[in-house]
Amino acid sequence: MLMKRLVRALDLVLAEPAYNWFLHAAPVRSPELPHYHWHFEVIPRTARPAGLEWGTGCFINSVAPETAAEQLRKAIM
Repeated sequence: MLMKRLVRALDLVLAEPAYNWFLHAAPVRSPELPHYHWHFEVIPRTARPAGLEWGTGCFINSVAPETAAEQLRKAIM
């Protein structure tokens, strides 16, 4: 239910972007990671990487995280 609400909010705020989903899980047979938790990561694709991103591996956010969080909170309600 939470993932459905998240995707709906992304669709509303970003005009139905393409996005990638990742499931992060601990490596198999890893007792040395007792506190690792699996989680999903959702990355909306709103722009294409350019020279700086390709050359450095650092990506530029065109919207401040606080602004993005506020817009998503409003869309989820």
